[in-house]
Amino acid sequence: MALEKLYGIYTLKSLLEVNAGKRKIYEIIVNLRKKDSHRIEGIIKEAKVKKIPVNLIDESAFANRLVSDLAAKTPKAV
Repeated sequence: MALEKLYGIYTLKSLLEVNAGKRKIYEIIVNLRKKDSHRIEGIIKEAKVKKIPVNLIDESAFANRLVSDLAAKTPKAV
């Protein structure tokens, strides 16, 4: 099975609450600038309970990772 990369606070929050073990979550990556948001704090706490690693990365690294992931999904013109 291929790995999925999911984006967004509500997507992740829903997955953490409803997943019931159907999908393995390997890592959660958080923009360091957003870590003090109450929603992100809740996600980090839930991840710790479920023993899911949380990686806090700076804003430029976060943006670069997001752009490279999206570029990999974009079909190439022939």
